[in-house]
Amino acid sequence: MTGGGAERVVSILVEKLITQFNIHLVLFNGPIDYSLPAGVNLHLLRRESKWRLRRLLTIPLVLWRYQQFCKDNQIHLSVSFDNLANYTNAGLSFFSGWEGSLILSERNPPFLRYGNGWSKRLLHGLLIRYLYPRADLLIACSKGVELDLRKHVPQLPKLLTIYNPLPLEKMPVSAPPISQKASNTFVFIHVGSFRPQKNHDLLLRAFAASALPDTELWLIGKGPLEAGIRQLAIDLGVGDSVRFPGFQADPYAWMLQADCLALSSHYEGFPNVLLEALAASLPIIAVDCLAGPREILAPATDFRTQLKQGMELAEHGILTPEGGLEALAKAMQTMIARKDLQNSYREKARRRAADFHSEKIAAAYAACFQGALSEPLISPG
Repeated sequence: MTGGGAERVVSILVEKLITQFNIHLVLFNGPIDYSLPAGVNLHLLRRESKWRLRRLLTIPLVLWRYQQFCKDNQIHLSVSFDNLANYTNAGLSFFSGWEGSLILSERNPPFLRYGNGWSKRLLHGLLIRYLYPRADLLIACSKGVELDLRKHVPQLPKLLTIYNPLPLEKMPVSAPPISQKASNTFVFIHVGSFRPQKNHDLLLRAFAASALPDTELWLIGKGPLEAGIRQLAIDLGVGDSVRFPGFQADPYAWMLQADCLALSSHYEGFPNVLLEALAASLPIIAVDCLAGPREILAPATDFRTQLKQGMELAEHGILTPEGGLEALAKAMQTMIARKDLQNSYREKARRRAADFHSEKIAAAYAACFQGALSEPLISPG
């Protein structure tokens, strides 16, 4: 369970549901970057490989091991998060001798995620179209993800959207500072792994183009592209204004010291970082990518809409076009210049965050689990 959004969601749900269900947490690989409550049965299914093709090719072996695990531990409901786990989980339907129900949780719009490269799109497209309909229930983390699945996958099982949980009760409105920050410095913060999806390149170029005095950009996270982003900051002449604190198990503590959160992704499923920023009463600037930012920041608008030019002063943050460097730089300038806008976003943020309280979201998951356990649809072969 490395430090990603899906892993964060699982850790929150496990904590909320451990008193209602006997939970076995099965991981493809370690390490575990998030804390887990006592009483969780933790299992490691295989060793990690850095080669994605190898991970795909080992699915049959992993599936056989997982089927044996489910039989040995008398598992009645198997729930999976993200693609490789979903493929393995759905594959249980091929085995005889196991009685139970299958729930898959999709964390990203898969046909957008795997849109680059015909081989990747073909392979994952075939697996999704063939395996996902074998589940009893498919849970999307946003309406945008649900739309992507409905558009590309015929004969889906029951499909619904449950947003990601936010443990609001654990998120204070203030905390002791953990980093030195000058009183006259305006800090933009970004939280996310250094991978192509997060598009740090766009954010860094927009920050440089904004040419704002007394500003810093904090990039929280780790990942394979970090070295290149560090070098780009130097090349753009903003190396002294960009900080790299690394992965933080509690990025919220850093958000409480920042002045605005910026999200620059090519795509998302449902960005947890926006929920955490709302809990911290942070103003937000986000690229209007699929999926999630519009659903969170502009809930009264059509979630299928995507901004093509300019910027949108939405109800709970500023939206800019996906890939729009000039618009993102302009949004940064506007956020600093408009104190009234900052104050408005801060005042409404915590109330919007409450819409995603983990108690509410966990209850929705628990209802799905109870329904699947009482009416299993997969019969033994």
